[in-house]
Amino acid sequence: DQLPDRCRLSQRCRDNGIIDRISETRAAVAAEVAAYAGSDLLCYRAEHPTPLVERQTREWQPVLDWAGARLGVAFTPVTGIIHTAQPAQTLTAVEALALSMDDFSLAGVAYASGLLGSAVLALAIQAGQLDGQSALDLSRLEETFQADIWGQDDEARLRADNLAIEAQGRVDALQGQRRTWFCGAWCGYGFHEDGLRSGLVAADGLLHALPTLPVLPASAAFEGVA
Repeated sequence: DQLPDRCRLSQRCRDNGIIDRISETRAAVAAEVAAYAGSDLLCYRAEHPTPLVERQTREWQPVLDWAGARLGVAFTPVTGIIHTAQPAQTLTAVEALALSMDDFSLAGVAYASGLLGSAVLALAIQAGQLDGQSALDLSRLEETFQADIWGQDDEARLRADNLAIEAQGRVDALQGQRRTWFCGAWCGYGFHEDGLRSGLVAADGLLHALPTLPVLPASAAFEGVA
């Protein structure tokens, strides 16, 4: 159920290298984020059936509305899968927003944009508007809708599980970078135990990152106490 340790180690080394080199490729990475925004998943709505159209509008549109109000980037939803260009000022604003981030945030947004097929969802995660699991669920809305109607075959279930594990693996690879740790039930499978486990990992990492403090004798703690 977990990535092999050697895979996680290889992934950690690769991701650490990306973060280390991001300062040399910031413009290219920001342009990549803007490119994802130019064909953002949330902007392409189904023509039918009506329940799917309604569900996409109900669950996707609030995220686009948030992006417009909070980030100042206005997207134009379209019906069908034929590419439709988004406003040039929107893509320029997304690129500028990406460039304004530090290297750590920019690397995360770029990766999430590709994983989710949506720069808007990636930006929502970065801003704290969505957690990772909610964004992943939104990116798989149509697949989930079809599975609810026709059932989910083993291949589709495996693909979804692998996607979630890949996302979790990247979180593990980012743990401790710039003295930052992530925790929550979304770091595992959504259970309370996953939140506890990730919290313990974060606490352990923080404790080991802190400078060593002198240990005072117990009597010193009570000096001056009547």
